[in-house]
Amino acid sequence: MALNAANVFIGTPEQSATVGALSRGDVLTTIPADYTAAKTAIASFEMSGYISEDGATLTIDKSTNGIIEWARKQVRRTLDSVDATIGCTLLQMDAQDAKFVFGDSNVSTVAAGSGHGNQMKISVGASLDEPHAWALRIKDGDFGMIVLCPNGQVTSGIDMTFAADQAINMPVTISANSDDAGQLVYIYTDDGLTA
Repeated sequence: MALNAANVFIGTPEQSATVGALSRGDVLTTIPADYTAAKTAIASFEMSGYISEDGATLTIDKSTNGIIEWARKQVRRTLDSVDATIGCTLLQMDAQDAKFVFGDSNVSTVAAGSGHGNQMKISVGASLDEPHAWALRIKDGDFGMIVLCPNGQVTSGIDMTFAADQAINMPVTISANSDDAGQLVYIYTDDGLTA
């Protein structure tokens, strides 16, 4: 393949007033066939707010075991496990982002009244959030990418920092569960070059 700078893309978020870089919806049982179908499938997902300047990560970990022969040489490898995670840090301290991190049932709100502003209570205990489908949207000019986890759960510990020189943030790690086809994550792209 020849060198082509037109195929070098930047991992900037696709976000606007109507599109969030990280979004969440019901577990998907029908997997989109292509980028266009993936955009349609996630169109009604709930959106997060801003993500920190560190961006987001997709981590795929394949754990293997070596098969060693009598003379102590490795002759083959077998797959032990595969794990995929999406990680980022949410910057907005609002109910939607808190529900993404702590789970819907652990966040409650009270609307602003004459004596107080909008209020939120986050409960933290021994619970694991329900599985959801998760999508991460990346955009560089006309190039678009969707990282889709059709079935994943928030599994990270929460490490919130309170400091005078930074925004209060909520780091989140989403761990993928296998779908019916045994897949964890799907990556869709559209280079934006129309025919």
